[in-house]
Amino acid sequence: MKKTLLFILSLLCLSSQVPLNAAVTDRYSREIKFYNNCGLEITEDQYIYGLPCKKTVSDLSDLLATKDEIVLLDSGNKALDITGFVGTSCKITRTHAGFSSGSYTFVVSGDINGDGSITSTDYLKIKKSFAGAELKKDEKLAADVDRNGKVVSADYLLVKKYFSGINLFEKELPEIPVDNSPYTVGTFDTYNLDTCMEPVWNSRIIYNESCFMLGSETASARLMYTPDKILGVYNYNFTKKYVEGKDYIIEGNKIVKIEGSSIKSLKESRYYNTTSIIHTYNESGAEVPTYYGESTAMTQYQIFVTYTHKDNWTGFNVENQSNRYENLIKKLNAGEDVTIIFYGDSITNGANSSYHLNISPFTPTWAMLLTDNIAKKYGYKIEYIDTGIKDTQKVPTEGHSYGNKGTIRYINTAIGGWRSESGIENFSTHLAPFISEYGCDLFVCAFGMNDPDLLPEIEAANNERIINKVHSLASDSAVLLVSPMPLNVDCSDPNWNGNQKYFEPAFFELSDKLSENGKEAAAAPVYSFVKSVLDYKLYRDITGNNLNHTNDFLTRLYAQACYQTIIGY
Repeated sequence: MKKTLLFILSLLCLSSQVPLNAAVTDRYSREIKFYNNCGLEITEDQYIYGLPCKKTVSDLSDLLATKDEIVLLDSGNKALDITGFVGTSCKITRTHAGFSSGSYTFVVSGDINGDGSITSTDYLKIKKSFAGAELKKDEKLAADVDRNGKVVSADYLLVKKYFSGINLFEKELPEIPVDNSPYTVGTFDTYNLDTCMEPVWNSRIIYNESCFMLGSETASARLMYTPDKILGVYNYNFTKKYVEGKDYIIEGNKIVKIEGSSIKSLKESRYYNTTSIIHTYNESGAEVPTYYGESTAMTQYQIFVTYTHKDNWTGFNVENQSNRYENLIKKLNAGEDVTIIFYGDSITNGANSSYHLNISPFTPTWAMLLTDNIAKKYGYKIEYIDTGIKDTQKVPTEGHSYGNKGTIRYINTAIGGWRSESGIENFSTHLAPFISEYGCDLFVCAFGMNDPDLLPEIEAANNERIINKVHSLASDSAVLLVSPMPLNVDCSDPNWNGNQKYFEPAFFELSDKLSENGKEAAAAPVYSFVKSVLDYKLYRDITGNNLNHTNDFLTRLYAQACYQTIIGY
């Protein structure tokens, strides 16, 4: 069965690849993605059809949404020159940190010999096959121009007519659609809720995308989209603005630091060092100690880039599941006071948002951003409840107000380092008293990052135990399960990088089970969403510690995914 090429690979296949034993580190595969509706299609046996003859590597690049780390080989497994034709048996793959993501083979209909054009050689090879000459597998696929599964005289005639100037089978590629919708530029030189919560999958403007500048005089980093206009480039704290042509240039989807620039960057000799607590696969695939640090260790080398673009999103689409929260949304529309309680580990506690670190620009945690955006949509004010519990999130002394329709009570008892078992063990001290006093209209459960050794069914069962305890005190509480983001995808240590990638499907199953039992529940696919962003970015660009904490940009991605799941844009 042929599939239109929306995504080369699907994360959904992970549900059939759950490990049977303890966690082992899987190498991270960066997907090859083509633009939607580009005219190409892929079969289940990893052949790509639809490319006309006499298309060069440069032409093919125009169809690719992911342009980095791409390797193209001709039928003889030699690298293709940018002006070379892509023909039958040419292979495309993506390599990252010494690891190949898998190989896909092109079939150019009519191009039997694989030179990327259709000549007399091609129809003569078909003719000879009728006389007993054997065609190789790829040659047969290219010779079967009518795609009926067999090579017959009709195919020979179609190829011969093509050579004589009569094209009856080859289709030209459609023009890649671009987004020319109007836009209004918002505030981006300081923290702003509206621009922070502008979804990266549906916006002409990408606000303050973070980039880690690795290198010395010629440091560079990738952007999610290819910009058509740079609106601003700042350091992480918004205390310094950089100038195009003086501090940086744009090359395709890359921002490049130029000689003499004041942009701060980290030398590779320091990034891959001998003293770090984490090891990752470097660009050549070797396991090496790698730069790590909390506080501003990462953000001091990160910059924010705001730009417009015309590309369409080709990453993971977060589903609007607001239909699962009818009672919660009914309360919000009616102006009833509601309580939202967050429970989880250090990421939900806030690490490493600038609010959490108490540094400029003081971007709130993802839990606070989510709550603020809900409050703004429904015209609520927010009352932050100080839990008084050691190591929980410090909250503002004054609440935020977006109107007087009602009050959202915000409670966050997440603790750094907690596993899902910790959530069960500490329920009576960290949740029960607050539910008893304030109620719970939405319970946000976000465990998993610290559970690399747990099988997904155990992780889901632990979360279910916590949720059942919540429902024993607040039976009508809606539930949002939040899958953990990928930690450093190049991390080679199974003590850090284990089964987290398998938790999301288990969380979806649990949310379905809760729904079937009459509870309002859904799962926010943070893992899938962030993983798709990492097909365009490197982990160091969006992390707060280079292992398992968010920076401000990744904090926003969390909040956007959760808001889309509960309320929808």
